[in-house]
Amino acid sequence: MAQNSVGHEPWHYRPGEMVVAVELGEDEATHARAHGAVRQALEGTLGRGAGSVFRDQQRHPTPIVFRARGRPPLGFLFYDLAEPDSHDYTKQAIHDSHANDLAAFDSAGRGGITPIGVMPHWLGSLQQGFDDGSPATLPGPVDVEPGRWTRNYAPTDESLDFRRQLAQQSGGSQPEAAWPPVLVLDTEPDWSRVRQQADHYRDRNAQLPELLNFLGNTDLEDWHVQALAERNREALKLAPTPDGRSRDYDMSDHSMFIAGLIHDLSPRSPVWIRPVLNRFGVGDFHLLLQVLESVLRNKATDDPLVINMSFGYLPKWEQLPWLWYGVQPANDPDFVSDVPIRGEARDVGWMNRNRPEIERTRRLLHTGIERLAEYLLLNNCLGVAAVGNDSLHRVQTGRPRFGPRVPARYGTILGVAATTSDPDAAAEYSNLGDTLEVGDHIATFGGGINATEDLPRDGVIGVYTASTFPRPGGSAAEQSNTNGWAAWSGTSFATAIASGLVGAFWSANRDLRADEVLAQFHTLARHYAPAVATPSIGMRGTWEAVAT
Repeated sequence: MAQNSVGHEPWHYRPGEMVVAVELGEDEATHARAHGAVRQALEGTLGRGAGSVFRDQQRHPTPIVFRARGRPPLGFLFYDLAEPDSHDYTKQAIHDSHANDLAAFDSAGRGGITPIGVMPHWLGSLQQGFDDGSPATLPGPVDVEPGRWTRNYAPTDESLDFRRQLAQQSGGSQPEAAWPPVLVLDTEPDWSRVRQQADHYRDRNAQLPELLNFLGNTDLEDWHVQALAERNREALKLAPTPDGRSRDYDMSDHSMFIAGLIHDLSPRSPVWIRPVLNRFGVGDFHLLLQVLESVLRNKATDDPLVINMSFGYLPKWEQLPWLWYGVQPANDPDFVSDVPIRGEARDVGWMNRNRPEIERTRRLLHTGIERLAEYLLLNNCLGVAAVGNDSLHRVQTGRPRFGPRVPARYGTILGVAATTSDPDAAAEYSNLGDTLEVGDHIATFGGGINATEDLPRDGVIGVYTASTFPRPGGSAAEQSNTNGWAAWSGTSFATAIASGLVGAFWSANRDLRADEVLAQFHTLARHYAPAVATPSIGMRGTWEAVAT
């Protein structure tokens, strides 16, 4: 999913770290001692005394805690292991912690700390898997006639055009407070470049300067600036595809592209860009939790919030057991294997005989993230997440598509699959939506793909500030960006369109809570994309000339 800074093995998680998700008591003193109590319990059960499992110096000794009405506080504890660079030892420590229904935590449990899952420190990315990548294409240039333009999207079903309906009802003067904010968790824009290019392209692109002006103050808190600087210095990059195509280009514009789509469809919703990924589109779970905790702490519990999550955590769901146990499936030539658990070599026969353990392990490896998704909904936050772009090669070779990535997989999140401009035709790269069809997934326009060149075909069009467009592996000359526009394809952009639609829908139905929006929004889709097993919403894009 990502590659380390020297560019070799793909990483799905940070070696030498583990994360424990716990339920805590209401007493703040329990929170203060949770990290030490869990460490002591695990050292006593799994090790041979202090320092045998964990490093003496811990970088994150304070839990990150989330609250939800009627639920116990949910804490995430991060630990540095005794072998900082070892993948197999990381797996061993987590595997041993899982044993006997988390029995290693018994002494901590007697102190009011209840473990619910143990996982590695997962890395996340712009829905880009090792196989096919995300965004599903590179950004490409857009030819547009001379003039000053905006690019606007609207549902083909006019009954879903809540932006237009709200404007007609209020004469365009509906107060901003009536529009729910949209939080964009994504890359950090190069703000200096954005400001410079907004002025440079002003005569050809009216949307970029207007968006920049609308976003207002983009300053971040000091801790956030420092964390992003650390992620960028580390320079984790998306791993190349198995056939050697590079995916390590600068994706700083990804967040602005997404913010522009959301602002177009829900024009009075405040848009907050809160970076959780480095400039190459890779981030980690700790920064994601820090940002979410900060946002929830600074908002009233009942205030509505849409959260755009055009990224994914964990390996592909179907491959997680194979990767975790280090076993190579015989029928998947594209599979890139991982190291086995130290001292626990497995094979296909063992996996077939131990399915209950495999399912229990898979649950414990992600339960903390799933519980977090539940707490977001209980805080009146509707998460909108991309299902992922991992299925192109499987579609090309006649195999079933992959299912949704985490967190789009969860029932408390609105997962979004991608269609072409035909709402009944799924994009080739898109993973499945909700195969159970219980109302927590939709599909919408994400653009098509010219797979031989990694370029969009009838892609989503949005603002773009880099001076040139990347090419696969640098094998061809880069093209200049002459107008501040780009075409791009991927479930990331279908997700942004869905977030904009949700923002306008929620503004028109402000008496609803997030769980009701999740249930009702699914019913609005009038089309169906059978290839991704998901109801879909058709969209049309138009250019609009703006006077200079």
